[in-house]
Amino acid sequence: MKRINSIYYCKNDENCLIYLNLKNILMKTDLGVYDFLEKREYLKESSDNFIENALMGIDIENKSSLEEYKIKSNNSEYKIKAITLFMTYSCNLRCTYCYEGRSQEDHDETFFNEESLSSFISLLKELPIEEHCTLIFFGGEPLINFNMIKKVVESIKLDNNLKDRFFYSITTNATLLDHNIVKFLEENKFAITISIDGNELKTNVNRKTASGEGAYNYIVPNIKLLKNFNMIGRVTITDSNMDLIDNHKHLYELGFNSIAQSESYERIKMINYSVLNNEIKNYYNYFMQCLHEKDYTKCSSFKDIVKQLISIHLSVRQERHCGAGVSLIAVTPDVKIIPCQRFLDKKLGDNNKSFIELCKYDNKYNKKYKCNECIAYSTCSGGCYHSNIIFEDYDSSNSPFCKLNRTKITNAIKVYSELEESEKEILFAKMY
Repeated sequence: MKRINSIYYCKNDENCLIYLNLKNILMKTDLGVYDFLEKREYLKESSDNFIENALMGIDIENKSSLEEYKIKSNNSEYKIKAITLFMTYSCNLRCTYCYEGRSQEDHDETFFNEESLSSFISLLKELPIEEHCTLIFFGGEPLINFNMIKKVVESIKLDNNLKDRFFYSITTNATLLDHNIVKFLEENKFAITISIDGNELKTNVNRKTASGEGAYNYIVPNIKLLKNFNMIGRVTITDSNMDLIDNHKHLYELGFNSIAQSESYERIKMINYSVLNNEIKNYYNYFMQCLHEKDYTKCSSFKDIVKQLISIHLSVRQERHCGAGVSLIAVTPDVKIIPCQRFLDKKLGDNNKSFIELCKYDNKYNKKYKCNECIAYSTCSGGCYHSNIIFEDYDSSNSPFCKLNRTKITNAIKVYSELEESEKEILFAKMY
C-alpha cells in the first residue's frame, strides 16, 4: 500500500481502499479518490487531521459491529482475564526451542503441590479477576501432574467465591493423554491446545523424547481420543518448519478445528526471514483460496488470520502487544506471579509497576522509533516484551518481528476488503 503520513491507500479493480493505521479503520470508496490522492502532492505535507476530515464522508467498512464492541470495552474494568498456572517445569519431551531448557539437567523437577494449592486458592480470592476468567494449565508438561490439576478444579468448584467463574484450558504435548484424563477434561469443558509442528518429519525434527526419539507417533494416536473437543493446534515456526500451508493442511486433516502458527525468533536465522515473509504471503493467499471455494469451516481454522480480520472488523487498537502482567499473568509452581509464561526469571510486583517496566520494551512507547508511521501500528503494539528484551531491538523498525507484522497486516487488509457481508457473518459469528 502507498502512504501519505499515516494514511495508507491502494486500489483494486473496483475500489480505492484507505486504511488509517492509527485507528485501525479500513474504508472503501471509488477509484476517483485514489486518483485524487495520487495527484495531490501537497497532501503529503498536510496534517493527518486534514486528510482524515476530507475522508469523513466515506463509509467505514466495519461499522456494523463497532459501536457494540466499544460499549462493551468501555464498560469493562482492567481486570485479569487469563491466568497461566505452571503445574511443573518438568517435561517428558526435549523440544529444541523450549525456553525451559533442552537437556534433562535443564528441566527443574519443581511441582505444584498441596501447599501450592492452598496458596493459589487464596491468591485467586485476592486478585482482581474478571467475572469470568480463563485458567490455563501449563508446564513443562502439565499432565505429568494430572492429579493436582484435578484438585485445583475441584477446589475452585467447592469455593463459593470462585465457582462458576473460570473457564479451563490446557496446553499439552498430548503424549500422556488417556481415556481417564480425556473424560475429566470433557466433563469440565476444557479447551485443549496441542503443541505439534505439522507432519511427522517436521514435528520430529524439533520435538523429541528424552531418549531422542521423535514425538509424532506418540502424539497422533492420542488425538483420536479428543473427537469431542474443538482442538487447537499450535505450530512453532523455525528454520526447519516454514511451509505454513503444508502445516495447516496436515493438522486440519488430523482434525484440528483451529490452527495457530507462531514464529520462534530465536530459532530462525536472519538469512531465512525473506523466505518466511514469502511463506506468510502464500498462507494468506491459501486462506483466500479456501474462501473462494466457500469452505468456511476450513477458513475458520486459520486462527491467526481470523483474529486479525476481527481486529480490522471492529477497529480494535491494541494499546500493548499483549496483556502480560496486566490482564494476563502466570503463576509458578511455588505460587509466584510473573508477567507471562516466558518470564520465568522476572518477578512481578503490583500490576501498575509491571506495566511501566514492560513499556520500555514496547516500541509504541519508545521515542527512538516512529511507530505511528507503521501500517501495523494498531495491531502490533511493539512486539513481544520477552523477545524484545532478548534481541534488544525495541528501538528499531527493521527487526524481523516488524517486517513480518507489516506483511501480515497488509495481507489481512487485502483479505478483509474482499469479504462479502455474508462471509463476515459466518467468519465472525463467535467474536463476542
